[in-house]
Amino acid sequence: MLGKAEEWTIIKASPKIKLMQEHARERVIDADIEAKLLPFCKQPLRDVLMIMRDSGMRNQKEVFRMRWEHLDWGNKRYFVYESKSPKGRRFVPISPRVRQALLARYSEQKEGWIFPSKRARGGHLTTVAKQFEKARRRPGCQMTSSSIARVMALELKCIGRPKTCSRS
Repeated sequence: MLGKAEEWTIIKASPKIKLMQEHARERVIDADIEAKLLPFCKQPLRDVLMIMRDSGMRNQKEVFRMRWEHLDWGNKRYFVYESKSPKGRRFVPISPRVRQALLARYSEQKEGWIFPSKRARGGHLTTVAKQFEKARRRPGCQMTSSSIARVMALELKCIGRPKTCSRS
């Protein structure tokens, strides 16, 4: 904005702002940490973490807003129809354990939220923060929820688009 204001001669010069260097988060949930964390997770946190770890989906915009009509059981994949960015609309593979978790929630419905909530205004789950805080304070399990979303690319070591790869 300030650059445009300078270009249009609204201001004489835009201030030079020195940006601070960002530090990337280094903590991710690997198989060892997941094995320590999952026994302390109640539902729906357990399913949310599994989906995030196996598919690389984000929690608020992608996992919490999952709908049955976007699940392709035959091809073992899910279409992320609403994401952080337009390029985030994609198909993600459904691992065998995520498939089992989804089948446990499934009751022949053709549409609707996978994580419904009677209390939430939007009708779907909006947070698992309290459950996550309790579980992550266990010894050896300290991490942030955003570290889960990065785990897929780091584990798979795929070239190009890691979210199109599937775990074995």
